Amino acid sequence: MNAYNPARARDLGAELKAARERAGLRQTEVAARIRRSQSQVSRWEKGQGVPDEAALGAMLLLYEVADDEHDYFLRLVREATNPDWVQPGVSRRLAATIESERTARLIVNVEPMIIPGLCQTEAYARALMTSMGRDEIDQRVALRMTRQALLSEPNAPEYVAIIGEHALRYPPCDSDIMRGQLYKLRDLGNLPGVSIVVQPFENQYTPTAFGPFAIFTPRHSGGPVVRREGLAATTTITNTRDVQTYQTAVDLIRRQAMSAPETSAYIAALLNEME
Repeated sequence: MNAYNPARARDLGAELKAARERAGLRQTEVAARIRRSQSQVSRWEKGQGVPDEAALGAMLLLYEVADDEHDYFLRLVREATNPDWVQPGVSRRLAATIESERTARLIVNVEPMIIPGLCQTEAYARALMTSMGRDEIDQRVALRMTRQALLSEPNAPEYVAIIGEHALRYPPCDSDIMRGQLYKLRDLGNLPGVSIVVQPFENQYTPTAFGPFAIFTPRHSGGPVVRREGLAATTTITNTRDVQTYQTAVDLIRRQAMSAPETSAYIAALLNEME
């Protein structure tokens, strides 16, 4: 199945894995009993695809899932495969990122060269989109501003933005726009659950040399997911060992980064320089 909602697929996968483990079965046993490959069962449990309703029904019978729970699993499948889960005018890769943000309890965003999208002012966002048409810029900027509302909601995820010093010292915009951006970073750092820290220029090795990435830890089910945003494509990483590599990288980056109070003082010093 090519098109599916990644966040809903991960929810379904986590529930299927839990049901299989409660039944005391291995993936190979399940695959043999439902006449599918072990790799298919594994992908479904990782949220890398969605079983059809026939395969789902066979698994639920095998796992001895109660009849009154079947509708719950069917709803997850239908939500995961709903063709209208992407908003009009929004690419699937962007829609997947928005869904990951919406369902996360923790977001760690590493951006070495620019201000992260959830922290950008409207003027800064526009400065990054100069190669697009006016209508597309307006649509994308409006969507980006709407996405930022989640940081101040009552049930907001914990959000950590690790920003490279380069992004603050060499902005892709004029000084007036950057001044407003710095004020916004300062204000965001005062929100509950939001931490803004700066990764300083260093001669030593840092994982930020390999580019930006974000780690989303779901609120309800499933393990963390890494998303690497490229110019024309997005890579989603769900393999536990690979995700752990990024989490270890974040631990190293945070040890190298300024603390939140140091970052606040640094931003204040930059604003003083610009006055």
